[in-house]
Amino acid sequence: MIKILAFGNSLTEGYGLRRDRSFASRLEMRLNNQGYDVEVINAGVSGDTTFGGLRRIDFYLKELPDIVVLELGINDGFLEYPIEDIYLNLDKIIEKAKGIGAKILLIGTRIPVGLFDIDKEYCKKFEKIYIDLAKKHNIPLVHDFLGGIIGNHSLTLQDMVHPNEQGVEIMVEKVIPEIIKLLKN
Repeated sequence: MIKILAFGNSLTEGYGLRRDRSFASRLEMRLNNQGYDVEVINAGVSGDTTFGGLRRIDFYLKELPDIVVLELGINDGFLEYPIEDIYLNLDKIIEKAKGIGAKILLIGTRIPVGLFDIDKEYCKKFEKIYIDLAKKHNIPLVHDFLGGIIGNHSLTLQDMVHPNEQGVEIMVEKVIPEIIKLLKN
């Protein structure tokens, strides 16, 4: 059995949804249905930041996952934390996962311009973090994880940020091809 660590925030955890409807649960179900013998560990914590993730990653790496799906940073972005800090925290998490021999899939997110009155330049720099880290570490990147979901009434909960069940299915659909590539390698 292959262990996949879904390491993230409320998007991974499944905020507002039943546990079996979370991103991690749906990813495991879809992969198992496609014939892959995987266990997806849901290490999503609502509200988590990259700093919080850095503080807790060692605990989860004790599980010796084969693949780490790293989905963190959007909360840092909403709070307009310094770009350099977000980059360094994610960089350290990636290094730790690589240190145990895990393959990493980086999940990039965008902050839609105009959302929460966050500066346009900050939004551009935030998005670039993921592109730069994927290049630096030569790891796959799922770009714009929430694209088409965030702000869409039919794909989110009432807060217009957290995906509903249909939104989660779209997130899983975006990730599946990259996970399958990692599984085949």
